[in-house]
Amino acid sequence: MYIYNGEDRQNLSQDANLENLARQKEIKIIKVGRDGIRMMDKMSGGRPHNGCVLEASPLPQLPLKALGPLSEDPTKPGYSVELTYQSNEEAEINGTSDFFSYQLPRERKPFVLLLDGILDPGNLGAILRSTAFLGVNAVAISKHSSATLTPVALKASAGASEVITLFSVNSTIDFLTRSRETGWMVYAAVPSTSRSRGNSHLTVDRIETYDPLATRPTILVVGSEGEGLNKQVRREADFEVSIPSASGLLSVVDSLNVSVATGILCSAFLKKQQAGVEIENSVPTEEKESLW
Repeated sequence: MYIYNGEDRQNLSQDANLENLARQKEIKIIKVGRDGIRMMDKMSGGRPHNGCVLEASPLPQLPLKALGPLSEDPTKPGYSVELTYQSNEEAEINGTSDFFSYQLPRERKPFVLLLDGILDPGNLGAILRSTAFLGVNAVAISKHSSATLTPVALKASAGASEVITLFSVNSTIDFLTRSRETGWMVYAAVPSTSRSRGNSHLTVDRIETYDPLATRPTILVVGSEGEGLNKQVRREADFEVSIPSASGLLSVVDSLNVSVATGILCSAFLKKQQAGVEIENSVPTEEKESLW
């Protein structure tokens, strides 16, 4: 960990707390004077670092071919995954586990977000922050068409990238096809102005009412900031989902920032499940049986 300690440094108490945490984790601390500011700027990609830069190995991001079936053992809830090739060095970082357990409320099935073509690392980080906060089980990122987990993305995630399960995907189409074959439902995020697929097009209001996570494990696919999802990806979806505008200003503002839209969509999928948890946790024990 590099910490700026020039004579104009003001965050001394914060620095002391960081140093204590670093020592507890046996992290080496290097104090940097004014002559080291350029080095720290370069390490952070020119983005604000507030005088602190941590040099670390890449985050675990397991490469997948597909999501597999859910566990049939009620005492061990989780889902299997189909791994793709990784080198020994990559395996040391990512691990080789092909089963992911979870603790979910009642009958809620797992919910995975797939990002296909998110180009702005700031948007990527903001999405990771929202998904971790809302309770998404994992985020898969298309390897060849999306931003990577750069320092900019990691800072924008505000620590969420360290705690949420991350996957990487080589082929979005192949991943969706294989995952659907093992029982996963696929929802494609599309603009509200996009041409509807009839009964297979849903709004966030319908998602909240329909509550997909009560019945099937679910993948939500979100596309790039400018173009969205291509037609091939949309054809792999069981449903398309959009956020209708309530302002009547579509001629002026016809879309949301992708990180904002993703947060709204994820919240819609998880809203009813979250409400159930709040009710269960707030009801006295003797009243729970009558409710459930």
